[in-house]
Amino acid sequence: PFNQNGFHFGKIMNDRERLLKLALRSGSYDVLTNKFPLFPKHMLLVAGALVPQQMTGTHLNAIAELLQATTGFCAYFNSWCASASVNHFHCHVIDEFPPVTAYPLVAGPCVGGQRVLTPQGFPGFCYVFPSERVDAVAAAVDAMLADNQPHNLLFTPRHIYVFPKPIVRPARSF
Repeated sequence: PFNQNGFHFGKIMNDRERLLKLALRSGSYDVLTNKFPLFPKHMLLVAGALVPQQMTGTHLNAIAELLQATTGFCAYFNSWCASASVNHFHCHVIDEFPPVTAYPLVAGPCVGGQRVLTPQGFPGFCYVFPSERVDAVAAAVDAMLADNQPHNLLFTPRHIYVFPKPIVRPARSF
């Protein structure tokens, strides 16, 4: 659940960190600078509502709407326990396409009754949906949430990549 007392993006007081206020069909979102950018032009899309770092159909639609207006941007979402460190809905927005998008997409398994694509040669689990199938992605995310399965999503203007993560983290070593 969302923790009002913990850090969240609603506590940002420096208005220069807020690049845009967006009134999308799905709700209000802010585009913030990233204090710790991994890439040039690495920004955050943050829900105006104080809600947990959990993907919903509303957020899926907002991200799809944003990316339809900008062809050169991608968005990343990390669920709680899959690299997210702030429990307030946000996703990362960058103006480049990550390496996984260079893999050719081939027919993959059926997910929720729909044939999905997979990146041929990608060394992990990844299911790729056409960006207009937000409803199918929402159903897959709901199923992962029901199983408490961490997950990451990558949004491009044409596709949504779903990366289920292990429910139990594997042992790590140096």
